[in-house]
Amino acid sequence: MFSAVLTVLARAARLTGVPFGRRMPARPVVFLACALWLSPASAALDGTAADLEAYLAGVQTLSARFHQTVIDERGNPVEQAEGDLLLLRPGRFRWDYSRPYVQQIVSNGEVLWMYDQDLEQVTVHTARQALRSTPAELLSGNRPLTESFALTNLGQRDGQDWVLLQPTAADTGYSEVRVGLRDGALSGMELKDALGQLTRLSFSAVQRNIAVDPAQFEFEPPAGVEVVDNRQQ
Repeated sequence: MFSAVLTVLARAARLTGVPFGRRMPARPVVFLACALWLSPASAALDGTAADLEAYLAGVQTLSARFHQTVIDERGNPVEQAEGDLLLLRPGRFRWDYSRPYVQQIVSNGEVLWMYDQDLEQVTVHTARQALRSTPAELLSGNRPLTESFALTNLGQRDGQDWVLLQPTAADTGYSEVRVGLRDGALSGMELKDALGQLTRLSFSAVQRNIAVDPAQFEFEPPAGVEVVDNRQQ
């Protein structure tokens, strides 16, 4: 279960031609959504890594408020955003950005919609197409956590217990993921890409296994907006 955003939208922008990632990278968005659907690790884990495994195993739904900061390779904050996320197994998620721009990323597990209110545009993909060659593709299957990552306990920082996840596959577009737990619950995530850019997510008002209406993972484009449908491309 994780969330931070880097390049799913770099990838999505290349797929769609829509500069969604110019204002807010969405890789952690989809990364977290799909990471939640990983199976528990088959190998024995200890410490915070074991806590993370147990947390993931117990989640059917997740809702939270998030704050997102993107930091460049020189350590300078370059983007900040905030909003709400909602996840439902299997494979359904929505990220609603409220600041600085209203943007939405919604998937019912088969179709993925990206809506930019300012651009008055919706782009549509099959979920598999949009996530191809991204961290989300690695995480969207039912493989054990340890099959996709090497896990290392990092100890405590900022009141959180951290686990380092290093991808075992090459060419994922990111070099490492750090997941933070506070009192055994998801509290933060950091995702570093191959160029050294860091996307940092902090979570608040986290709720697990609340009742969720599956209809919330469908999306109807607002009247009058441009719809770019890439499902057949």
